[in-house]
Amino acid sequence: MPRGSETAFTWDKSTHPRVACVLDNRNESSVEGPYDAGAARVSGRVAWGAQRAVRTRLVSSQPLTPEGSDMRASRIVLTSLAVLAAVSCSGKGSNSDSAAGASAAAATPMEGTRQVASGGINAAGWSGRIDAGEAADGQKLENAKLEQRGDSLRVTTGPATAYWNPANTATGNYTVSATFTEPQYQNVNDHPHPYGLFIGGSGMGTDQQSYLYCSAYGDGRFIVRGFGPESFQMNGRGAANAAISKAAGKNQPVTQRIAMSVKGDSVSCAINGTTVATYPKSAVVAAGKLKATDGVYGIRFAHNTDGVVTGLSKTSP
Repeated sequence: MPRGSETAFTWDKSTHPRVACVLDNRNESSVEGPYDAGAARVSGRVAWGAQRAVRTRLVSSQPLTPEGSDMRASRIVLTSLAVLAAVSCSGKGSNSDSAAGASAAAATPMEGTRQVASGGINAAGWSGRIDAGEAADGQKLENAKLEQRGDSLRVTTGPATAYWNPANTATGNYTVSATFTEPQYQNVNDHPHPYGLFIGGSGMGTDQQSYLYCSAYGDGRFIVRGFGPESFQMNGRGAANAAISKAAGKNQPVTQRIAMSVKGDSVSCAINGTTVATYPKSAVVAAGKLKATDGVYGIRFAHNTDGVVTGLSKTSP
């Protein structure tokens, strides 16, 4: 289905009761018209959006046949219905970090990316690059903001962005750490968005950049993902851990201390002093993933997120 086109559909739960989905990358389609997660019959129109390609596998008990459409259009319709009708989703996901909670993503239409006023980088020596999916939507680096304020970095997105200073590199065995504070949890978004560190940066600022990142959410979850240069995931659509701080409520502050370490043949992420994930180096340094764990380190924020970073540092044994 070409971009900009749309197709009508009708989905009858009585004849298509089982729908399983595996979502990868941002949902590219949008549904307009009446839909109700509890309804027996769903209808409307689905439009092929301008966002980054979504790689989706869907399994239904019977073929879904949208009105006047082919099977490819059928899969696109099912993608939207799977998200918007809150069906069961699991498996490989995306680097659309804000959609990491499958149930949250399913229940909420995709949140649009804002454009931050007076954006850009105001921190000496620092660079940034927005996600390829954001760029495909027409976003640009100037729609997010990085500011140096004394000993802290203030980040305001805008599009999902990685920021780094090319002088910040780590090799061999090392630990990179920083403290991330969301002064007002969810003040500019309608569901939790993550922020964290990345390591192993290579080709930064190009369309071949690769890095591995660990990010926390203010609701007690975390994700470990990367680009190589295509997106990859290490812990699926994320996981909860009791060590991760939870905001008391919307617009309340929440703080996470995040560290990523390389030691021998293992790569790990710790949040608030607790190791939440460990992987063999061979699992992250591979085709389509990192070129090496040596490289640039920096910070990454999902779209539509405000945060403050302090104490970014590297230690080596």
